[in-house]
Amino acid sequence: MRDDDTTLQNESQWSYTLLCPHCMASNPPNVDFCRNCGAPIGASSVLDPMKAIQAQGWMYRKAIRRGTSFFVALGIWLIFGPSTIINAIMLISLLSGWRHASGPLKEIVLALLFTLLVASFLLLQVAILYRATKSYWKTRAHRPGTCAECGYDLTGLSENRCPECATPFDPPDPDDPPTPTSQPDE
Repeated sequence: MRDDDTTLQNESQWSYTLLCPHCMASNPPNVDFCRNCGAPIGASSVLDPMKAIQAQGWMYRKAIRRGTSFFVALGIWLIFGPSTIINAIMLISLLSGWRHASGPLKEIVLALLFTLLVASFLLLQVAILYRATKSYWKTRAHRPGTCAECGYDLTGLSENRCPECATPFDPPDPDDPPTPTSQPDE
């Protein structure tokens, strides 16, 4: 049996709980990351260098997977955009130099490995920029009845807070008739 399973069984014995600021799930007092969504919630998640890396990675993953605001998309572009341009220029320069490749085999192999390394970093950066931009445009095309932040379907909720991203929202007016999402075929 894992420690997480034991913690879940002893949930009633906690003297206090930590609420995740992201998803509002209750967590045991000794955790650094939310059991439900993975958000950093403990003090050591920022102080411990390895856990700080995990917390930063969670923020990047959140920015790429879920709907993002303009400022998050802009931040991702400011972080990854310049290095993407530099890597693209470097890759073009390396590939144009292959026409004149000559010399010992060891130098050619090292140049090939460096070119593959630059190309893989470029591919990773382009994928991050693409996903962040796609996430922003998806959020921008907000549909009624869904969360403006993450796109979660809000119909039938008892609380005026998105369960996915904890964003508050105005409840729908009960006097308004529901609008169909698509028109039936005739």
